[in-house]
Amino acid sequence: GVPAGSRLLFEDGVVLHVDGENEPCRKVGRVLAARTGAAVESAFVKAAHRRRGLVAWVETPGALRVGESVRVIAG
Repeated sequence: GVPAGSRLLFEDGVVLHVDGENEPCRKVGRVLAARTGAAVESAFVKAAHRRRGLVAWVETPGALRVGESVRVIAG
């Protein structure tokens, strides 16, 4: 994974500063359980671990394009 504190530098100048992983939460599990009737609340947290993406803030704004290259500077 990409460690917290890393910076993502995109080819057109956009820079994102990574705060960490987007941790799974029981709230999403509760929604899934309510919609499906299955007991998945706590199972979702385990199944979604390290699969929910990153949380980052915009250091340098701009537009991102599909297929644009990105360089990771470890924090």
